[in-house]
Formats: sequence, C-alpha cells, structure tokens
Amino acid sequence: MKKTFTIFLYFAVFTYFVNAQENCDTTLLKGFHSISSLEIQSFVETLCQPKWKGRRAGSLEYMEAAQFVADSFASWGLKPIAPNDSWFQTFPHERIEVESSGTLSIAFPINNDTLIKHYTFPDDYFPGSSSASGQITAPLVWVGFGISAPELNYDDYKNVDVEGKIVVIEMELPVNSTHKDYAQWSEHSSTASKVKNAISHGAIGLIFIAKLANPSIPYHDNFVYCYMKEEATNDLFLGTSKKRKELLQEIKSKLSPQSFDLCKTATISAKTTYSPHGTCCNVLGLLEGSDPKLKDEVIILGAHLDGVGNAGAFFPCALDNASGCVDLMAIAQALSKSKVTLKRSILFIMFGAEETGLRGSDYYVSNPLIAKNQVVCMFNFDMVGNGRDLGVWGGDSYPEINRHFKEANDKYIHRKFHSPKYHDAGGRARTDGMVFGRAGYKSMAAITPNAVKKVFYHHDLGDTPSTLVPEIMEDISKLFYLGLIGLANDTTIKLK
Repeated sequence: MKKTFTIFLYFAVFTYFVNAQENCDTTLLKGFHSISSLEIQSFVETLCQPKWKGRRAGSLEYMEAAQFVADSFASWGLKPIAPNDSWFQTFPHERIEVESSGTLSIAFPINNDTLIKHYTFPDDYFPGSSSASGQITAPLVWVGFGISAPELNYDDYKNVDVEGKIVVIEMELPVNSTHKDYAQWSEHSSTASKVKNAISHGAIGLIFIAKLANPSIPYHDNFVYCYMKEEATNDLFLGTSKKRKELLQEIKSKLSPQSFDLCKTATISAKTTYSPHGTCCNVLGLLEGSDPKLKDEVIILGAHLDGVGNAGAFFPCALDNASGCVDLMAIAQALSKSKVTLKRSILFIMFGAEETGLRGSDYYVSNPLIAKNQVVCMFNFDMVGNGRDLGVWGGDSYPEINRHFKEANDKYIHRKFHSPKYHDAGGRARTDGMVFGRAGYKSMAAITPNAVKKVFYHHDLGDTPSTLVPEIMEDISKLFYLGLIGLANDTTIKLK
C-alpha cells in the first residue's frame, strides 16, 4: 500500500511539473508568435508619416510622435516612471525649422567673363539644417578637413586667409580608428566642431562635401552653410590644376594640410526660424517584474525616436531610427500581452535628441530614473532594419548575459549569430549605447549584419519604409523577446 502511494505521488508531482512546463512554453510561444512583420511595418509607417515631418528634436511633431509611443506603452500595461507619473523626461532643447530648400550657386571666372552655375535640391545639395537665415556671397577656400589641433601639430587653416569667405570642408578625419592618436583626432571630427572652428577663423559660411541632412550643428547667428554632393564638388576644383583625390591622399599620408584658394565665388541662401527656448523629451515605460526582490533590478532597452526632420523636404528617417523604435515596441507589446513571468523589470526608453548630439541619453545618464547600481545592462537599438543575420554587439564581453540570446537564436530562430566584444576607440561618442558605456553601464547593442538591400540611405530622402526588411525586424524582436525572458529570470546574474 505504501509503495503504491509513493508511485502515485511521484506521478502526480511529475505530471504537475510537466503541465506547468507545457503551460509556461505555451505562454512563451504565444508571445513569440504574436510578433508580426506586418504589424512592425505598420508601426514604421506611423512613425514615418509626413505629418510628423521627420521627428526633429525640439519640434511639435516630435512631441506628437512621443505621445503616440506613450499611448502605446500605456495600452500595453507599462508604467510611467518620470516625475509626476509622466511618460516623459523633458530637457531643454532649442527649436529650429527649415522653411525652404535654399539655394546654391557658384560663379566661375572664364577669361574676362563669369559663368554662374545654379545647383538643384535635392540632386546636388542639401541646406544646412541649423543654418542661419539669409544670403551670402563670398570667395571659396578649400580647407581640407577644417581642423585646427595644435596638440596634434596640425592646422588646416595655416597659411590661408578665410576672413569673410566661405570655406569648403571634408567630412570626418584624415586618420582612421586604428591610428594611435585616434581618440585625440576624434574630438575634432564632428561637423559642430568644424563649424565652430571656421567661425573662429572669420569665415561667414561653409560648404560641407557630403549630401546629408544633419541637425547636430548648433545654430550660429549670421552663419549660412549647406551640404554639397561629392560628385558636384568636382566643379570646385576646375581650373585650379589640383585634384581633390590627390590632395586628400597627401593629407592622409603625411598629415600635412593642403588648403588653398579655389578662385571662385559661391552664393548660399537659407530660410530658417530659430527659437532658443524649447524642450525635448525621452519617453520611458517600465514593465515591472514579479519577484519581490529581483523586480528592483532593471534591464534597459533604448532607441532614439528623433530623426533629422525637414531639411528642405520631408525626411522619413525609417532605418535611422524608426526601425529601432518599432523593434522596442514589438518587444514591449509581446512581453506585456503574453503574461510571461518576468522576475526582473525591463525599462524601455525612446531617446530624444540623439541626432542633435546624443542629448537625450546624456540627459538620462546624468539624471537617471533608475539607480545605476540597480541596472543589469543596457541594449541599444539603432538602425536595425536591414540584414540577414542577428546579434548582440558587445555580447562576448558579457557571456553570462549573451548566452540567453545565443541560446534563443539556436533553439527558435536559426539565423547566423554575431556577438563581437565591446570596443570603444575613444574620441567623441557616436551612439546612445556608447553614452551608457562610458557612464559605467554594461552596454550592448542589437545588430542585424549582412545587409539584404545594399543601397544605404543615411540622413537622406531615400530613407523610407520601403527600404526596410520587415522579416529581420521581426526576428530581432523575437530574439530579444526570448533572450530578455531568460535574462530577466536568471537568478545567477549578479549586479556589480
């Protein structure tokens, strides 16, 4: 009788745990299969709709997009954690609106006459997203990378006079990230620092050799600038006996400036409005864990909600970064609606003002709403809408965290998985994730390597929803849905 009871008890307990596991798996898979590429694409279409004008930080349209995200968080049962039970962590931010595409023309001296060539938007140039209003006409001077760095014994302005002139400047740096002094060089790489340097040398305007919309430059009174397509800038060197490609090779090989007067005159016009007093915001929603102790430990997922806005026309900003935002939305919705058990809490942050200098993430790490010693790690989602593979950038630096995502991919998704170690080459930060990494957080990023669509539209009118790959956005969302469940319930994870 005793033996029979023991056998019965064994099977009863066994059946209980089997059923419990089956129920757990059913709940997990229900959430997994609820993540749909069609719904993800619909989120993209919403964030990229023309009425929100590219979601420029500081604009009324950005705040409308932020409200849409907050309303979505609320409908899925997330909690607001900003002061006064708000979804929004606000911070000061100026407002700049580009009212027209402006104009660009160049006057070429030919014998005793002058030929004026008018360039077209958007084929040849983009207006400066933070340019002052007005029109300037002045001689052109090519000043290489536009850098003055006495600590590196380098100055593109040496031996040239740019007072009252328009400078023509290359993007980025004459060195790459493997250079021994890259961190020092990188401090001079931003367009904002190049504009400031040009103004300090007396320039009244600037043409960047690149065609992109870029709102990261602070507004400067009476300083007018634009961006010119690289192919169009061949015109600048006509009649000079100099070739841009050879000049750049000389600078890079010898770190020796090659600046010179282009012997031409340009006219640039812009129409903008500037309001110094305004605000932007981060949008935050907390999915609270169930464990009485572990719910105080938090995993952060972040993506920047802002785009480059209207720079003479509507820029949809789909890959950069509606893609990252909708992945977060898909994950948040699936986790909350599936009712899957999460011992730890997960905080979703849509950062504002990434495009204007990582200001939203900077503000958050300076004014955290969750104590840093309670944060397990931070995952950044930026431009994760095109690719064949999946991965966690920085994952191999934190194997105890990364294993949950690798195992999820191996078991359920079966794409090639990448997880390179975290690497910071120094210099200026370029992502919200790097802001967190430098502030002492374990920082990683969602990645979708090996692009399906090879044409890359960065800060360009072509960055539309049609350029995205909904299937990879579905799979990166599913990967993190599964990996986060494992990480949130892993009792072996220890905070610093």
